[in-house]
Amino acid sequence: MAGLACAGLESFPLPAGHLQVDGPYADHLFNCVRGKDCNGLQPFRGAGLTPLDRVTVRNGGCGGAVQAVSVSNPNGLAALEPTVASFSLHFGTSDVQLGLDHTVLLDASETGYELCWCGGPEPCSLESFLVSAGKLRIEGPYVNQEISCSIGQPCTMPNIRSMNATPGDRVMVLSACGAGAAVQGIPGGGVAQYVEAADDMVLFNFIESSLLLSPPGIFRLCFCRQSGEVVCETPQAFRAPLGLMTAAGPFQQTTTCIVGGSCTVQLSGIDLHPEDVLLVSETLCEAVASFTSKGLRLKQPLSLQAEGAALQALLGSLPPDTTPGTYQLCWCPANHACTSPASFRAAAGQLQLNCPEGHFFADSRSVPCGRGFYCPGGSPGSALRFPCPEHETTDHGLASTRSQCACMAGYFLDSGRCTACDQGCYKAEVGNALECDDCPDNLTTLLTGSVSSDSCIAVADEGSSPDVDLAASLINSSDVSALTFNISLGTDWVDPSLKPQLLATLRRSIADSTNMDSNSIEVILPWADATGRRLGEFPPVVIRLKFSSMAEANRSVQETDVRVLVSDMDNALKQNARLSGFIVETESTPTVLSVTVMCPSFSAKPPGVPILSEIDCLCIPGFGFDEQLGTCIACPLGEFKSTLADTECQKCPTSKSTLELGAVSVQQCKCGGGLHEEGGVCTSCEVGFYCTGTGYAERCPPNSTTISHGARTATECLCTAGYQAQGPWEASQQATLCDPCPSGRYKSTLGNGVCFQACPSNADSEPASTAVDDCYCIHGYVAELDSTGKLDRCSSCALYRGLVCTGGFIAGTTNHSMPRAIQGWYQSGITQAAECHVALPTGESVCTGFAWRCQYDPSLKGCGDRFGNECAEGSSGMLCGECPEGWGRSSSLQYCQPCAQDPNQRAALLSASILVDLSRITFVNFVIAALAAKGAGTSLKLHTSMIRILQAWVAACSILLSFNLNQLEPFSWSQEQDQDGAECDGDCQQLFKFAWPQEVSDAMQFLLSLTAIIPQASVAFGAECQAEVLVPGSFAAKQIAPALYYFCVPLLALVGTVMICAVVAYILVPLGNVLGFHFN
Repeated sequence: MAGLACAGLESFPLPAGHLQVDGPYADHLFNCVRGKDCNGLQPFRGAGLTPLDRVTVRNGGCGGAVQAVSVSNPNGLAALEPTVASFSLHFGTSDVQLGLDHTVLLDASETGYELCWCGGPEPCSLESFLVSAGKLRIEGPYVNQEISCSIGQPCTMPNIRSMNATPGDRVMVLSACGAGAAVQGIPGGGVAQYVEAADDMVLFNFIESSLLLSPPGIFRLCFCRQSGEVVCETPQAFRAPLGLMTAAGPFQQTTTCIVGGSCTVQLSGIDLHPEDVLLVSETLCEAVASFTSKGLRLKQPLSLQAEGAALQALLGSLPPDTTPGTYQLCWCPANHACTSPASFRAAAGQLQLNCPEGHFFADSRSVPCGRGFYCPGGSPGSALRFPCPEHETTDHGLASTRSQCACMAGYFLDSGRCTACDQGCYKAEVGNALECDDCPDNLTTLLTGSVSSDSCIAVADEGSSPDVDLAASLINSSDVSALTFNISLGTDWVDPSLKPQLLATLRRSIADSTNMDSNSIEVILPWADATGRRLGEFPPVVIRLKFSSMAEANRSVQETDVRVLVSDMDNALKQNARLSGFIVETESTPTVLSVTVMCPSFSAKPPGVPILSEIDCLCIPGFGFDEQLGTCIACPLGEFKSTLADTECQKCPTSKSTLELGAVSVQQCKCGGGLHEEGGVCTSCEVGFYCTGTGYAERCPPNSTTISHGARTATECLCTAGYQAQGPWEASQQATLCDPCPSGRYKSTLGNGVCFQACPSNADSEPASTAVDDCYCIHGYVAELDSTGKLDRCSSCALYRGLVCTGGFIAGTTNHSMPRAIQGWYQSGITQAAECHVALPTGESVCTGFAWRCQYDPSLKGCGDRFGNECAEGSSGMLCGECPEGWGRSSSLQYCQPCAQDPNQRAALLSASILVDLSRITFVNFVIAALAAKGAGTSLKLHTSMIRILQAWVAACSILLSFNLNQLEPFSWSQEQDQDGAECDGDCQQLFKFAWPQEVSDAMQFLLSLTAIIPQASVAFGAECQAEVLVPGSFAAKQIAPALYYFCVPLLALVGTVMICAVVAYILVPLGNVLGFHFN
C-alpha cells in the first residue's frame, strides 16, 4: 500500500501462497564399476522432475570439464526413467549388434564425480548443466598403472591401486582391452585374480602357473569385476584399461656361425642389460638341465657385453670337433638369481652351427670332404657330400663346389667331358688339361688312360703283336702300397651264406665313401673255413685300400677319417635286414703297408701299368677271356690270340686251322694243299702274282704284272707302264724282263712294246716315265702349259734379269719349277725381278734370292711374298727394304741394325743422337755465321749467300753417295751403235750399260764421301727403335717418327744457334776480354 515502508523482514507478516523450486536433491551418492554398464541408479529424488530431464557427469563441479563415461557416451549424459516412487539414472546399455559400448571407462574415484542436472522440456546444451545433483563414485583399479615382468621368470601383479576392490575382481593381459585373444605365453591364460588387499593396494596373481613365457613386448592390463550376470573369462569381458605390462626379454632371432670360426651372438629385445646372461643348450629352454653341452664346449653361462647400442655374447673360436646343429639360446635377466639351469627358461632364439665349406656332416660332427667329392657345407641337413662326375676328382680334400672337380689323372678335357688319354699318351696330374703328354719316341702305352710315364713301353717290332712288344718276360705279380686298418663286426662267427653279401656290402660302402674303384678295396674276413668257428673274442676284419704309389697311400692316411668309414659301413649293414645284426667298430688306426697282388693263372701284369687287384691282370697271348667263367682259357683249335688283353680268341680264316691249342699268331693258321694264302685267307692269286700250284703266290718279275686274277705261269706277266721288254721274247725264257723307258721318253700303257712317246723340245724326263706329265724343262728353260695344264713347250729364260731357270719339278711334286730370283734380286712376278740396293757390311745384298722354305710358307721369318724371296736377318718387306720389329736403320739405303732390348737404352740412344745431330747443325751454323761476320770487316768478304751455296753443294754431293754407278745407262746413239756391232744369232735385246771399271767406281765413291765433312748422327735409327716402345706393333709410327724429328729440326736448330751465340757473346767474349783476348 502507498505510504508503507517494507524495511525489514518483519514487514511481511501476511502469507500470500507457496513458491515451488523444481530440481533434484543434491545429496545423491551413486556407485558404478569400471568396465560395466552404469544403469538403474535410484532413487533419484527431487521436485518437479520429469523424464525429459537430463543429468551429466562433470569433474571439478557443475560447469566443469565434460567427462566421457563410455565409448558410446562421450558427453557423460544420463537419462531419467520413472520408478514407483521416484526416478532412476541410466547412462546407456551396451549392444554388440548395434555397435553400442556403454561400459564405464572413467578412472576410479573415491570422492566421486559431480552429477549435474538440467530440466525442462527444451533441449539442454552442455553449458546448461549447472545444478548439482550429488556424486557418482567409480569403483575398480585406477588407470595409468605399470608393471614389469621378465620372460622365463615368475610374474605377479602386486600393488595394483584399486577403489573398493572385491574378491571377484580380475585383470587380464591383452593386446587391446575387450577384443582379440589372450596373449600366448602369459600364465593362466593371461587372467590374474584378486588375492588380497591392503588399503587401496591389491595383489593379483595369475590363476595357474606364474611363469611368464610370452614373447617380449608391452601389453594392456584390462579389468573385469565378476558378478552373477558377468563372467570374467573371455577377453571381451575385460573392457576397462588400467595400464601397461612390460614383458622384458630378448627377441627370438637366429644366429648362424661356422664350425672352426669365430662366433658372436647379437641380442636385441626389451629392457635388456649388459649384466644379463645367456645359456646355449641342445634342448628347449623349458627343459634345460645342465650348464654343459655335449656338442659345444663352452664355459657357461655367457655374460652379455655392450657393443655400441647393441648387446652381444662372445663365444670365441669354435673348435673343429664342435657338433653342428641347431642350439637354443636361453636368457636370464640380471635382476634374478641365474645360478640354476632352470632359471634360463626364456628363449632368445637359436644358434645355428653349420659345417664350413669343404666339410660335410657325419658321425655327429663336421668332417673334411675328401678327394673326389665336393661339399658346399651348411646345416647338418644340407651339409652333404657330393661325388664328382665320372672320371673327375679334386686335387685336395676341401672342395666346396662342382667347379673344383677336374679330370683325374689319365683323363683330359675334351668338349666339356673328361676323356681317357689315347694309347701312346699319359697324364699324371689332376686337372683340366686339354691334351695328354706324349710318350717319348718309339714308346707307347698298352692301354688308354695311362697316368704315368712309367706306362710307356717299347713299340712292337714288325711282325710281333700289333700293339706292343711282348717279347719281354711277362710278370704275374706286383707290389703296391695299401692303407690298412682293422674293424670288428661284433660277433665271433659269420654264417658262410652271408659272407659274399657281407663282403660286397662293405666294399661298396667304402667305395662310396672314398670315391675309389671297389676293385682296389680288399676286405679279409678272419673265418677261413666253410663252417666257421667260434672264438673267445671278436676277430678283426682287415680292410685294405690299395693305391698305385706310396705317396698316394701316405696322403690317404692323412686325409681319410676312419670313423666316417666305419659309420658308413655300419649304416650300410643296418639297411640290409640280413646284415643288420652286425655292429662295425674300429679296432686299429690306419697304416701303410706293402702288399703283393698276384695274377690268376694264364694272366699277367700289363707292362707299365700298376695293378691293384686281380681284375687288372690281362690274359696272356694264346689264352682268351671267358666272360661267363671270368677266367683265362687256352684258345681252342682253329683260334688264336696274339695280344695281352682280356679279349676272346680270334678264329682262323676260312679253310684254315691251327695244329695245337693256345695259338698265339695267325701265322699258325695254315691253308690246305693247293691253295694260296693271302692275308690269312686261302684264295686265288692276286694281280701281279702267279701261282704254280705250290700253295704259295710268286710275284711277277720287277716292273711287270698280270692283267687278271688267277695267273698260273710267269709268261702271263707283262711290262707295266713306263717299262719295255729288254729284247725279243724267247720261248726258253721263264719270264719277261722289263727295262725302264729311257730319259725323254715315256710309255703309258701295259704291255711289252717299246717306249715310242717323246717329251717336247728342251724337255727331259726320268727313266720309267709313264706320261707327258713326267716331262720337265731342262736348265735355262721354263715350262709353258696348254689349256688342260699339260706341258706344251719349254721357253728360254735368257732375257729374264735377276732370275734363273733351274728346270725340273718342284721337289716332292709334279709341278714345274718356275724362274727364281738370284742373290741381290727380288722377284716381283713370275718373270720379273728388281735389283736390291741395300747391302750388308760384308758387301752382300740383303736380298738372298729364292729359298724353298719361303716358297712353302711366305709367313716365315725373313720371307717375302709368294715367289719365295728370302731376306737377310734384320730385313723384310718389298725389296727387303723394311726393318722388322726390333730393328732400325739410319737411312733408307742402309742395312737394318738391331735395337737395344732395354727401353731405357733406346730412349738414351735417341736422346744422344738428337743432341749430336743438333750440335752438328748448330756448330755449322755458328761457324758460317762467324765467318760471315768476320768477313764483313775485311776486304775479302765472304758473303752469307756464297756460304749457303757451298753448304747446299756439299749436301748435293752427299746425295750422290746413294747412287749405284753401275746402273747408269748409255746414250741412245751409243746403244744403237753397240747393237749394230753386236754379234748375235737372233734376239739381241739385252740392256747395255756403261762398263765402269771398279777403280773408277771406288774413286768416285771416295771423292763424294769427302763432301760429308761432319757425319750426321743416326737420329732415324734411334727414332725408329723408340717408336716401337711408344706405339708397339705400329709400322706407320715407326716410319713417321724420323719425319717428325726432321719436321722440327729447323726450329730446334734455330734455338740451338741462338743459345750458342748467346754463350759466345755473353760468356766467352767477356771472359776473353778479362783474360786479355780481344774479339771482333
